[in-house]
Amino acid sequence: MRITMNILTSSFHALAKRLLAAGLSMMFLLLIASAPAVAKGGGEVIRSGKDVRMTFTGPASPDRGVATPGYQMRVTHANPIEVEDTVRIQVDIFGDEALVPGDVTVEFETTPGSGDYQILSTTSCWTDLCAELGDVEGFPIGADYDESTAWRFTFNRIGQFTVRLSVVGVHSHNFYASESLDQTVVAPDASLDLDGPASIDRGVEASGFASTLVNAGSGAIPESVMLQFEIASQQQVVEGTVTIDVETAPDAGVFVAVPLSNCGSNLCGTTGPDTIAALLPGASAVIGMHPKFDVVGSYQIQVRAIGVDSGTEYASASGAVEVVSAPATLIVIAGDGQTALVGEAVPIAPVVRVIDAGGAPVAGANVEFLVGLGGGSVSESSVISDSEGLASAATWTLGTTPGSNTLSIQVPGSYASAVTVDATAMEPAEIALAVATQVDSVTYGDTQEHVVVISNAGSVAAGPVSVSIPVPVGYAAGSAHWTCLAINEAVCPAAGDGGIEADLELPVGSSAIFVFSATVAEDAGDTIDFRAEASCSDDISPQDNLAISSTPVVLSRFGFEAGDSGAGHLAGNAVPLAVLDAGNDLVIDLDSVPFGPVMTVAKGATASGDRFALALVFAGQSRVALLSVSSPGQPASWSQVLLEPSAMQAGIGLVDGGDRPDADRLLVVGEGFELERPFDALQTIQVSGVPH
Repeated sequence: MRITMNILTSSFHALAKRLLAAGLSMMFLLLIASAPAVAKGGGEVIRSGKDVRMTFTGPASPDRGVATPGYQMRVTHANPIEVEDTVRIQVDIFGDEALVPGDVTVEFETTPGSGDYQILSTTSCWTDLCAELGDVEGFPIGADYDESTAWRFTFNRIGQFTVRLSVVGVHSHNFYASESLDQTVVAPDASLDLDGPASIDRGVEASGFASTLVNAGSGAIPESVMLQFEIASQQQVVEGTVTIDVETAPDAGVFVAVPLSNCGSNLCGTTGPDTIAALLPGASAVIGMHPKFDVVGSYQIQVRAIGVDSGTEYASASGAVEVVSAPATLIVIAGDGQTALVGEAVPIAPVVRVIDAGGAPVAGANVEFLVGLGGGSVSESSVISDSEGLASAATWTLGTTPGSNTLSIQVPGSYASAVTVDATAMEPAEIALAVATQVDSVTYGDTQEHVVVISNAGSVAAGPVSVSIPVPVGYAAGSAHWTCLAINEAVCPAAGDGGIEADLELPVGSSAIFVFSATVAEDAGDTIDFRAEASCSDDISPQDNLAISSTPVVLSRFGFEAGDSGAGHLAGNAVPLAVLDAGNDLVIDLDSVPFGPVMTVAKGATASGDRFALALVFAGQSRVALLSVSSPGQPASWSQVLLEPSAMQAGIGLVDGGDRPDADRLLVVGEGFELERPFDALQTIQVSGVPH
């Protein structure tokens, strides 16, 4: 507000305030006010200067502590005659409380428009402040005088003030012109709150933290504010173990990292320069924060609101936060997706690792193992995680019903979601192995055959089934070879030389038939011991998976006459059937009732030692017709076929091969099947077997 006074009134008010403070009477004041102005030293009355005028403008509500510009004083003299006295500018500052130098700083612009200000020294005038602009002799106010001066005032406390500028004669002390501005000095009253959880997980960029700057004062925070952070703990806070992301502006939703570096044993950092703009009275600003701590412990977060230009600390706040390693995730390490027999334990006990939100293992967590679908049991239902965060149920036994089994694993009272491991309870497989040797004795140089039948008589598929058949001692080196016939979707290798080391897949009701042949060595011992073994982890009766057949080695034998030891499985039942040549054939029965795993139904030999055998191999409910032929010192060769249930007879004959006048193929024909092998019969074949 601008106040204009005439010279006497202005002088009176100023003097009245001082005299009243000294206790003088109003009558005395009136006498003074009515006295004429006289020259200094009692000289002539100076009446010039009546046309001197002043204007004084500026802000009405400056901020406390801020050098506030915008004050302008203009002095004019609309008279062609110079003021007789030189003048100075007198500055009087009145407050609602007693003032002392330092409460207000006064500056004036040294040259109009230069922007260079000089401090004007103030002194105490009773309870007010006074200052004068101009030297001892003052400055003249000439005809048509018109000059302006810029002022800057800094009020260092809040309250009501009046600033009066007066044009005062140096010698006459006349007040030629005067003008006052009432000032309401305001100031911000800033406070800072730090909100957030008291406990957060290690390694997690935590949400829910915010710094709120509130200005409850009468004046604005006159500059932009940045936030300064300091992270302290009982131990050294290592650089890189703490990060803080803050919003770029209040409610911006965009976060940037605060660069943190060591300041002593703590970490310190400051946000960008314009995080919070100048804050008006009654306004507030909320800055979201996302701190992350990589080390467990107790921390103190200190936040300070610092003026960007002045460096003034407007407010500060601090808060404690406990960083913990809490279970956040369960990871299955081992034991999922297994199979075991019903009522049996899975091979690998389920193991989980408990980690916190930052991926570090959590020790000491209470992990529960709960049996779910399928029933069963665990040996340890509650386990404390170790230093690696690992916990195991020790033993998981599946239920007694075939099918899916589940085990739920959880950490009660934590945010970690439960995990489930699965297993399948299997009915047992029933693997059986049987060995049949085609003769009861052998002599040196004979080719001997063994038939090995491996079957799955259980209710579930078996696999892998490992088969081991080494080459027995007593066979000539390099003479062993074998073939495999897969029955009912069994899977086995087709053929090979030497011993047998193979893995089979045996569906329910399937079989694998191995036919093994080798030549008896000239230096063979008294017996040939043939050994075959199978193994399967799901087998309910592994005791019947090993078979050993011992065949005596003799100096000579008579062939395949009925009842002869060379008749093998025909001994006691076989009779001479025929002398087979190219002009005849014979019919034999194909029995459907097993007589051991292999039943030889016909055998034949020539005088030169060429031999054949036709056998039935019983594999579960299936029958396989196996035709083998061999010559002295030569490996046997085979043909085999799966018989239909209706195939009950077979005819055996010699067939001309077309290239030679003598028969060169042995043919076996029955209902739905045909077998043949090369057989050079230079002589007739003596056949024995089961009569039709």
